[in-house]
Amino acid sequence: MKKLWLISVLLPLYLGALEITECRPAGGKTLVAWKNAPAEYVMIYRYSEKITPQNIFFAVRQRCRAADGSCLIVPKSGGQGYYMVTSCDKFGRETRDYTIQAGPVDENPAYTLPPVDFSVRSDKQGTRLVWKPLPLEIRGMSRTIQLKNKAGKVIEQAPVSATEFRLPAPQPGKSEFYTVCIQDVNGRDSAAKSYFCYGDFPDFMIDGQSNVVKNQDVFLSTRYPVTGRENRIAFRISNCGGKAGSAEVTLPGVIREKISLDPGESVMVAGNWQPEKRGKHQLALNIAADSDRQKENNSLLLQLHAADKPLHFIWYGNAAELDHATAGTDNPEHWKRVGGKRLHICVKSDDISGYHKILDSTDAPDGLQYDELGGNIEPEKYISVLRQLRKTHPQAFIALWHIGANLKPEIVEALKDGTIDLVMPERYHTFNAPMEESLKKDINMLRRVGVLDKTIIGLGTHRNYAGFGSAEDHAAYLEKQIALIRKLAPESPGMAFFSAATLPGLKEKVDDMCRKYFLEGDK
Repeated sequence: MKKLWLISVLLPLYLGALEITECRPAGGKTLVAWKNAPAEYVMIYRYSEKITPQNIFFAVRQRCRAADGSCLIVPKSGGQGYYMVTSCDKFGRETRDYTIQAGPVDENPAYTLPPVDFSVRSDKQGTRLVWKPLPLEIRGMSRTIQLKNKAGKVIEQAPVSATEFRLPAPQPGKSEFYTVCIQDVNGRDSAAKSYFCYGDFPDFMIDGQSNVVKNQDVFLSTRYPVTGRENRIAFRISNCGGKAGSAEVTLPGVIREKISLDPGESVMVAGNWQPEKRGKHQLALNIAADSDRQKENNSLLLQLHAADKPLHFIWYGNAAELDHATAGTDNPEHWKRVGGKRLHICVKSDDISGYHKILDSTDAPDGLQYDELGGNIEPEKYISVLRQLRKTHPQAFIALWHIGANLKPEIVEALKDGTIDLVMPERYHTFNAPMEESLKKDINMLRRVGVLDKTIIGLGTHRNYAGFGSAEDHAAYLEKQIALIRKLAPESPGMAFFSAATLPGLKEKVDDMCRKYFLEGDK
């Protein structure tokens, strides 16, 4: 009991060494910076008056990682704001020192909400404007979300949690322009990002975004089509107008198809694309319809990368938002659409029933990230279970996380006979540690046993491996490793990353390195 009492007394003292170094307006937000934060997190409080024990419960608060050193706060309204920063451990325990405050900060009273980036979807009930859920900080500043016409008239309004409006049926022979806006708590409206014309005419359309990850109307059978092979590619064409019509869809050398659609109807058109060379390609799809008055949504210039062998960029965690990833643990609809894989993370077991439960479920993944073998673990009984699993689930993709690159003969054999599809040796180096010689040794070892073509080396992207470096420092360090692996092991078909819990912005930087070194760089 005395020890517990001592900890409870000393912990607040330990957590208290903290200083606000900067607190100022920054582009419609407020920048709050700190130093000497002794705990894992800081809690930032904002209130319109100096913060006291009596009013702190009315203050808006936001938790941040202490190591980040700064944070941009979105004020709910203009005027003046006072800010207080406290230390906070992972259990939510704070030390509140009311002298660690800054303010008043003159915050921008003219701050406006961002425009809503909506897209158009149709079904047999009509046409809808749809958008992603608003971020929590935007919802907190907003009163309602509105469907408006070009004259500014509010057609419909909904709570800020809404994600779609269904357009009213068009009047015979007429059309109307619609947009979606947010109204903030002070009654100010966001600007319109764009307008959609909906009327009594056919309106054939396809999403015009060139990025396949963002374009919901593009469907791939393989994330990176392979040269010399026929790769299935499909497109969703919709009639978002108020009248039936006919059109011809063309993609030179791949698709030429005539379609007829009722209002709100969609159809999939598909063909086989066989790229002749690796690298970046552009595919131009066009919809020709004489009766379509809105031609700007009738074409798509799609950007795709082709490879000379199947490539894998696998993340331990969520990765559906990344432009170049081929596998993650989230969003099964996304991975199916882009030709990637949702791989469930599972632990090693000598009981096959758990794997059957995962792979036979109604929302079954495409395979497993098997975590893990190697080190002092004897693999025989685990490999035996995986051989049984391969017989019952021949289509399941099995990627094995492995401690180090020294593979035991049982694992080498399982790779060569197809029991395991890929091995991912865990080579996690903390920022700035020497790594060149160990990577060379690992690659030579894997080449000697003849499995480098089924090996993608796993690098440590988790924020813990950044050490005392920033996201930019960690990214540069990881790029050195990726460049070296690509140079020494050109037969290796990709990379693996542990994990998706990176420093802010690192995941996107590493994802783009996959494009730079594997998709567009030298072989």
